[in-house]
Amino acid sequence: MTGMQEQWQKISENLRGVLNPGIFKVWIHPLDAHIEGNSLCLAAPSEYVARWLRDRMQDTLRSAAAPVLQVAPENIDIRISCQGAAPASAAPVAPAAVAAAPAAPVAQPVHEAPVTPLHTAPSRPSQPLWQPSQCSLPLPAPTLRPRTRQRWRFSFDDFVVGPCNAMAVAAAKDICHDGGCVETLFVSSASGLGKTHIMQSVGRAVQEQGGQARLAYLSAEDLASRYVAALRSNDVESFRARLRDLDVLLLEDVHFLQGKEKMQDMVLTVIKSLQDRGGRAIFTSSFSPRELEKLDSQLVSHFCSGIVSPLERPDTEMCRHILERKAKSFQVLLPDEVCDLLAGRLQGDVR
Repeated sequence: MTGMQEQWQKISENLRGVLNPGIFKVWIHPLDAHIEGNSLCLAAPSEYVARWLRDRMQDTLRSAAAPVLQVAPENIDIRISCQGAAPASAAPVAPAAVAAAPAAPVAQPVHEAPVTPLHTAPSRPSQPLWQPSQCSLPLPAPTLRPRTRQRWRFSFDDFVVGPCNAMAVAAAKDICHDGGCVETLFVSSASGLGKTHIMQSVGRAVQEQGGQARLAYLSAEDLASRYVAALRSNDVESFRARLRDLDVLLLEDVHFLQGKEKMQDMVLTVIKSLQDRGGRAIFTSSFSPRELEKLDSQLVSHFCSGIVSPLERPDTEMCRHILERKAKSFQVLLPDEVCDLLAGRLQGDVR
């Protein structure tokens, strides 16, 4: 190990000691470093990560590097750039809040096999069902109709990024790529704050890569319905095998699993198999993992094994960005005074 590598390793350990483990894993672990004199040059995997570090982490980076470089923090020159780009200056850059908020709820899916009606989670109707990327994942019900390629309603390009959701978005973007630092992400929030938008953005990104990743996107309620269909058709083992062969699992509304022991056992088996093979998973819920009741402790542990990121309600400035972007997308002239008035009064969910 070279002297520069040793220095960066010591700086990383200093950062690990003061940062939340999730923040360290998402923002610091992927960085490449070059140290020369009092200059710390960092290469981030994307311009978004580089900008976030410039905006929020420069003082923390200087404090962590000072004892290693043996100089005062204010004398350390921090340069953060995107990999493959020229080093960026240490001057702060205004955060870019781009995208539009989720609009209306996703329509209720139509079950493809006759199943016993199940309780619907109160937060939102069930989400779209299986979404294979490249490889088809047939389901056990005998009356299946051919499914077309999923038309994703949302993407990262139309998602407003702000302090209330930056960590969840960064972790979700990392999950989109093979070999990323994040393998498991749990996103919790009240209804209408962007959980489905993030899930669909990941599905779209994985699909658009054009690889052979096998991906499933469904709600926990729909998973239960399909499990019942598999029981009725005596095809449970085949159903489980198809789940275990996934590369990416996007499972919404996992609070629906509360009190359903057989479903929990099946989901736990799938998650263990997925994680053992290096697969990736994102879970959403209206509650944090520790708030879920009547849930197997091992399942809760797996939910918490990666990044756990709540989505908070947007502040006034973020609401203003959302309104501006929505007005632009609908080609509506929104005067600044009206935009300010709405942003100050709309304190509910993004939707």
